[in-house]
Amino acid sequence: MKKFSILLMLIILSSFLLMANTINEEKAIKERIFEIDDRQRIYYLHLPENLAANAPLVFTLHGYGGDAKSMIMQAKMNEVADENGFAVCYPQGYLGPDGKNSWNARYSNDEVDDVKFLTALAKYLQKEFQLSVINTFATGMSNGADMSYMLACHAPDVFAAVAPVAGCMMQSTLELCTAVKSIPVFEIHGDQDDITLWNGDPKYSEKYGAYLGTEKMIDFWTDKNKTTQRSIDTLFDFDITDGSYVVAEKHIGGTQNNQVWLYKLVGGKHDWPGTWGNKDIQTSEVVWEFFSQFVQEEASAYAPVETHFSKETPESQGISSEGILSFIDRAEKEIDAMHSFMIIRNGHLVSEGWWTPYAPESPHVMHSLSKSFTSTAIGFLIDEGKLSLNDEVLSFFPEYTSADPSAQWKAMRIRDLLTMNTGHIIEPTVWFSDGDWVNFFMETEVPLMPGTHFKYNSPATYMLSAILQKVTGEKLVDYLSPRLFDPLKIKKPRWDVCPKGINTGGWGLSITTEDIAKLGQFYLQKGQWNGEQLLSKKWVAMASSKQVSNGSDPNNDWNQGYGFQFWQCRHNAFRGDGAMGQFCIVLPELDAVIAITSGVYDMGHVMNVVWEELLPAMQNNPLPENKIAREQLEEKTKYLQLSPINGSLSSSISKKISKKKFTIKENELGIQTIDFDLHKAPHQIKITREDGESLIKIGQDQYVKNELKTHLPYTEKLQIKIAASGAWISANEYQLRVYFYEMPDRITYTFKFEEDRVAWSSQLEHSLFGPQKQAVLIGSK
Repeated sequence: MKKFSILLMLIILSSFLLMANTINEEKAIKERIFEIDDRQRIYYLHLPENLAANAPLVFTLHGYGGDAKSMIMQAKMNEVADENGFAVCYPQGYLGPDGKNSWNARYSNDEVDDVKFLTALAKYLQKEFQLSVINTFATGMSNGADMSYMLACHAPDVFAAVAPVAGCMMQSTLELCTAVKSIPVFEIHGDQDDITLWNGDPKYSEKYGAYLGTEKMIDFWTDKNKTTQRSIDTLFDFDITDGSYVVAEKHIGGTQNNQVWLYKLVGGKHDWPGTWGNKDIQTSEVVWEFFSQFVQEEASAYAPVETHFSKETPESQGISSEGILSFIDRAEKEIDAMHSFMIIRNGHLVSEGWWTPYAPESPHVMHSLSKSFTSTAIGFLIDEGKLSLNDEVLSFFPEYTSADPSAQWKAMRIRDLLTMNTGHIIEPTVWFSDGDWVNFFMETEVPLMPGTHFKYNSPATYMLSAILQKVTGEKLVDYLSPRLFDPLKIKKPRWDVCPKGINTGGWGLSITTEDIAKLGQFYLQKGQWNGEQLLSKKWVAMASSKQVSNGSDPNNDWNQGYGFQFWQCRHNAFRGDGAMGQFCIVLPELDAVIAITSGVYDMGHVMNVVWEELLPAMQNNPLPENKIAREQLEEKTKYLQLSPINGSLSSSISKKISKKKFTIKENELGIQTIDFDLHKAPHQIKITREDGESLIKIGQDQYVKNELKTHLPYTEKLQIKIAASGAWISANEYQLRVYFYEMPDRITYTFKFEEDRVAWSSQLEHSLFGPQKQAVLIGSK
């Protein structure tokens, strides 16, 4: 085959050129043997010092006639591995009848099963050296690239992504690959390649058989991955003497967030860029940049997410799959941003979805949806005879009661705290007090007679928590554990406390989306769970029905009345809800529960989409199965993702500022410096403050999760678990978006570079803890 003889000459030439610089490195890595099918197969393994457990593993395959040792020098992957913390394996092809090492990519050495060899070797290395079983990747040159495609087609459960360089897919490989699952693919290829032809060889002109052209290969993989967005960017031509430049074509938004990249070397030949031919990119660096997008946390990839609800098809429970698809489509177009949903009908799960980086196992801050759980605790306390609706609030806190309380204060009862009818005109801001929230509440003026005026009042719910703790000696969360959380198999949640150690009650609870659905189903079943009556039907009926009026607008979901910490809704429904779009919607007449988490300002619009799309989709009887729509729904819900920052990986100034330190002008946040590494993936930004450093790893075209050591600027009241996406949105402007993936909140940072200066602006959104726009920070080198 013509291409292999020419490639062999290139490899030999490059080996001589590199020999002087490689003697020490060759000595440092030893030849290893792996036996399979009565053959001794050679491989080399590079393990960086202090490599973390479950580190990624990258297979790097040589070309036809080459060998594993020369590939070490050619690829220079070890340097990238040392910098980024992954292992590299260099396996060697088998010596064929022609006396040359090669891989069986369905055109030579047909008696050797190289897919079997490489997958077995991968599994051995994963176990022997504690390497990741889910983050193993493959790249290779020419024949090694062709073999990478074989692994993508035959072993996608072992190799998470492939990055062939100057490779092709044989027509025979394509036919066998059509039915297997999707996988991320990155091809680097010169359009003047005279060995592996850019346009392929569809007419069998060479004895080894037909192979696809590069563009047809990319079409095949974009179709298989069902990508939704395409971008094309001409990269900066760093070396104008190499006779070529790079056009980066990226297809994103695919199945499982898969991507398909093509780096077209315009004017390039059979190149391994950075070693010979094109010098604008370093192949191993951009290959790892691609692979790093798909590195998963080992624990999260395998953590089972148990569910109480058995799953049934929507149609079997009288819901149209098309209606749920319409609900999701409108949510993505009109709501910024929905984080998750679950739809329960007749006690069965019919559909669910989480927009990455939000996930089923991650708890989410509930804000005022916490109140419905506090109300439930009061119901248990009343059922146990330890409290009554008519107990006076003053009776629980004689140490705080004034010598001559007002008539309004004397009249305030447990019922009034539950129904937001305390008589306050202004909500008491207990969180601004000196630390004793109960005392602050007890000292507030109550102008109106309790029971006569609805005023939403989160501190009133806090007082219910304080009363429960006074009566039982237990925190609210501890009291609920054996009565509600344990029977419903809700993992004991995090719940904020006041400075005195009392659960906040009206806010601060963090639970999962399924936990929300369980509460709704518990109330739909009138306090019964698994055949046992846990909470009295009487309490459930009172709590979930209209106890007080709060308006008269028939079209406003906040004017339908209020129960015991539950809102009444249109369509004869009731709900618990929390700021920024947390919902537990219960529809008794339709035997349905809808749980939603989100980060929105217009909560009413979320409910409107529910009413307008999901309600019409619900019928009283089962519907005919709609296989096409159901499969579309299942595919859609598997791969939901919040929109990442859309832009470029690098810019004309990205290399210039790479790893440069900017000193931030004196500021009230205590930020001292910021360092940028935004020229190659993975992007990183390091922020140094008086209280420590935050290193942010940033995803391109997706969100990468981080757990920081300190809070980000302007997010001191938020969590340190974040997910970040970033890109260059112009030649001198970089944007970073951060979601706090256990909260509704997000912050967007924009960095504008001018000469040796950076202007850093910030916008906090969907948050209760600060203004949207903050002061611009200025830094200089």
